[in-house]
Amino acid sequence: MLVDELRKAVGDMEEIRDLEQDSQDSQRQSRIDRLYVAEVNDNHKIVHRIENSRKFITFIPSSSLKKQVLQLLEDSNRCVESGFAQETRLKTLQKSTKNIREQFANEWNTFYYKISSRRLHILTAIKEITLDKEKTGYTINKIKNGAIISYEDDNRVKLLAEGISEADDIFDQLGIEKEGEIMVFLDNVAGGSATLSDLTDAVIKWIEEKELSDKFFVKFGS
Repeated sequence: MLVDELRKAVGDMEEIRDLEQDSQDSQRQSRIDRLYVAEVNDNHKIVHRIENSRKFITFIPSSSLKKQVLQLLEDSNRCVESGFAQETRLKTLQKSTKNIREQFANEWNTFYYKISSRRLHILTAIKEITLDKEKTGYTINKIKNGAIISYEDDNRVKLLAEGISEADDIFDQLGIEKEGEIMVFLDNVAGGSATLSDLTDAVIKWIEEKELSDKFFVKFGS
C-alpha cells in the first residue's frame, strides 16, 4: 500500500516536472517569437527607409547594400521555415540587421555630405542677401535635419529633398551657377579665404547687377 502510494507520488512529480518543462519551453518560444516579430518590423522600416531615400532624394544604394537587403529577406524566411521562429537563426537575422544598418548609415553619410555640404556652406554665407532670409533659414534647417537617419518618420527625407530643391532655386534667383566663378567666390567668402583675386570681372558684374556692393567688405588679413 505504501509502496503504491510512493510510486503514485513519484509519477505525479514527474508529470508536474513535464508540465513545468512544457511551460518553460512555451515561454521561451514565446520570447523568441516576440523578438522575431520585432526584428521583422525593424527590417521592414529599414527597407522602407532605403526605398524612400531612393524615391525622394535619388539615393542610390550600392550593390553591396542591395545584396545585404536580399540576405536580410532570406534570413527572415529561414528563421521560420520550420513553422516557428528558431533561436539560432534569429541570431543570424539579428546580425544581418546590424550589418545592414551600419552599411546604410555609412553610405547615407557619404551621400548626404555630397549633396548638402557645399549648399549649406553657401546658403549660410548668402543668407543675408537672399530675397527671403526667413525662408532661407528654414531651407538650411531642412537640409541639416536630413543628416539624421530616422526609421520612424519619412518627413526628414522628404524635407531634405525640399531643402535641396529650395537651395537650388535660391541660387538660381541670385544668378549663381553651381560651378561658376560666383559660386567659387561665395564658397571662399563662406570659408573666410576670399581675396581680391577672387573678384573677377564676372563676380564684380554680378555684385553690381544684384546691388550687393554694400554687402561685401574688404579688410586686411592677419
